[in-house]
Amino acid sequence: MKLNIKYLSLAILLFVSLAAKAEDKLHVGYVFPAGGKLASKFEVVIGGQKLGNATAVYVNGYGIQAKILRYDLPEWMQKKKDKEEAKKSTSAKDSIAQKAQTKKQIKNPKRQQNSQIDESLIVEIDIDSTEVPGEHELRVVSSNGISNPLKFWVGGFNEIVEAEPNDKMTQAELLPSLPVTINGQIVAGDVDWFRVRIKKGEQVVFAAKSRELMPYLADAVPGWFQAALTLCDSTGREVAYADHNQFEQDPVISFKAPKTEDYFLQVRDMVYRGREDFVYRISIEDKDKKLNTIQAAKAFSYKFPRMPENESNNDIKHAQRVELPTIINGAIQKPGDWDVYSFKGVKNQQIVAEVNARKIGSHLDSILKLTDSTDKVLISNDDFTDKGEGLVTHQADSYFTYKLPSTGTYYLHIGDVQNNGGKDYAYQLRISQPMPDFELFVTPSGMTIPNGGSAAINVSVIRKEGFNGEILLALKDTLSGIKLDGALIPADKDQIRLTISLMDTANQRIITPQLAGSGIVANTTLTRDVIPVDEMMQAFSYKHLVPAQTIVLAITEKEDAKITPVLAFNEPIRIPAGGSVQLNMDITRQNNFQDKISIGLDNPPKGISAGEIQAAANDSLKTITIKADKKEFKVGYKGNLILTGRANKKKIITASPAIPFIITSK
Repeated sequence: MKLNIKYLSLAILLFVSLAAKAEDKLHVGYVFPAGGKLASKFEVVIGGQKLGNATAVYVNGYGIQAKILRYDLPEWMQKKKDKEEAKKSTSAKDSIAQKAQTKKQIKNPKRQQNSQIDESLIVEIDIDSTEVPGEHELRVVSSNGISNPLKFWVGGFNEIVEAEPNDKMTQAELLPSLPVTINGQIVAGDVDWFRVRIKKGEQVVFAAKSRELMPYLADAVPGWFQAALTLCDSTGREVAYADHNQFEQDPVISFKAPKTEDYFLQVRDMVYRGREDFVYRISIEDKDKKLNTIQAAKAFSYKFPRMPENESNNDIKHAQRVELPTIINGAIQKPGDWDVYSFKGVKNQQIVAEVNARKIGSHLDSILKLTDSTDKVLISNDDFTDKGEGLVTHQADSYFTYKLPSTGTYYLHIGDVQNNGGKDYAYQLRISQPMPDFELFVTPSGMTIPNGGSAAINVSVIRKEGFNGEILLALKDTLSGIKLDGALIPADKDQIRLTISLMDTANQRIITPQLAGSGIVANTTLTRDVIPVDEMMQAFSYKHLVPAQTIVLAITEKEDAKITPVLAFNEPIRIPAGGSVQLNMDITRQNNFQDKISIGLDNPPKGISAGEIQAAANDSLKTITIKADKKEFKVGYKGNLILTGRANKKKIITASPAIPFIITSK
């Protein structure tokens, strides 16, 4: 395959740029194998960066235990370390020992240097027979924090881990009897082959998980591992191929054997890339499986009257009459088909039209048009980006809101933008008044928090269809000794930075709190769960909020120092627009910690500033001056401030609870 040097050079430059900007923090990029069978014990490799201080590996669930066996540096990092240590060494004996250690490192000729996944932990996983099969999450805990989550699956089939060399069809690894799950890894220049015996007439499904294990890669194009499956007969002739499944990136093959013989499965990246985080799991079952089904769990939950589409309703003369509000279950049944619905509207009435299709597994790439009685198009929409769907890469469903200009009959048209159609082009169509609502997301999904200290989190709001009220955040569970500070999201704000704080009596452990937010809509309280998410980058530039299963807090030992704001009656501090206010704080130290502490604001809103102050060993009370730029704020603006303390102006050693503030007139 001939490489385009121009684009390869650009990719290298982009990677170098990305690496330079990457934060120097704990990160995990893959776990291999990415799962295991119930009631089994096995070893996995976790690849990432800043893993040297790992203290634990946490997998959510009740029956999965993980024990760190060792930490490995890659060969190039070990050599660099040995050279640095050799310079300090004063004896030949030490130098010989260092060289011996280097030789112990695993030498993989296909391995390529990548700082995000170069370090590794070897971990023993023990899955109890009582654990729940399915998707779990694995994280590494260290003195540097807690990592992003990795998908980890618990299965019920027999499992194998690929054995190299299996790069050629003649080297294909013989699989045991079905059902079975293959765990594999496509490194640079790699292709994997497997051999499976299938009887005549037997229906066998090969279902891969690759992108599902790691949805986005920051430094790769495409921005995920795009697995490709090829099935060949005993002569090497291709009998089936897949590199996706409908609109899902992970491939599925459903194959009915024409005769009994050995068949050969090839696994590779679609564009022949490879590295350690190209990890896959392939389940092979000897039964039929529907490859595309409507996902009822994502169906509209509105309590509106529902009705089926009535053909033929292809134009305004034959439009199907509906009463608002309604949800219509329909389908674009053939190429070029349009479905048209008519309804009565009054002047200045606000209506919403929303399609649910691609999100529930339909083939439909919808387009919506609203016309009046003269067939004049008033508004249309093809694709609407739903920010709450962080795993969707093609936002193909349509949505709009519109204020009707006059009283009369209106027509809503729905079709496929590519003029396709068929039985798989189903949709749900909502036509109603606006339904004010909101969604809440918290990032990061995992963090460390010191016993008796605080940790900052960010909560974002997606406000829907006119909701602009306040939202009060709260803990759903009754975990003792934990509280939220600055838990009010002001009206019209889309995000807030607040803190979770612990009492001094908290034990060192991992907890998984649940948060919810409540807002008032038309004198009714709406309560919505806060969804944990992590920001992931795709292909050097695109950012997505990827949902996690749980919020994970790792409680660590007490901090060396603590900052406690002195507030009057727990009221927000009042900062004059264009002016300043002085904030007092108590400083306490422990463990004979005597270092100077630099205290300042942590990521304050634009327009809020404070000069950094220094606290010496004998300072127990300090004052910081906080200013508000008049040009940036209107009177009444609300938010939170967080103070952090750094030792030697570098490492953050403490954070204050969130401090609510309000901008006032002078």
